[in-house]
Amino acid sequence: MTKIWPNGKWSYLWQQLSATYLLLFFPGFIWLIWPLLMGQSEQPMQPGLLLVSSLIALGLILIHSWIGLRDILIDYCPARHLQLALKLYTGIFSLLLLNIISLLLILLLR
Repeated sequence: MTKIWPNGKWSYLWQQLSATYLLLFFPGFIWLIWPLLMGQSEQPMQPGLLLVSSLIALGLILIHSWIGLRDILIDYCPARHLQLALKLYTGIFSLLLLNIISLLLILLLR
């Protein structure tokens, strides 16, 4: 079986890349969406760009949270409980991901 994260360097790299993108994305997102929130405009200036960048941000939030919480569990959970904790974490995270995907499908199919 091929490991997705062969060592800690990949986890660190993905966390840093996702944090950098999100740090740049959220101010830009608020700047684009602010006229809509204030009632000054009917739609954002670039709705296609906003949708794509928002989906990328959502994916990176999921990756960032998965890596961070997984590392916390591995570092601080006792070894005898680690396997059960990681299985529970994976199950809960999978349910959360399925919920987000179903909500996106409902919104897109409207």
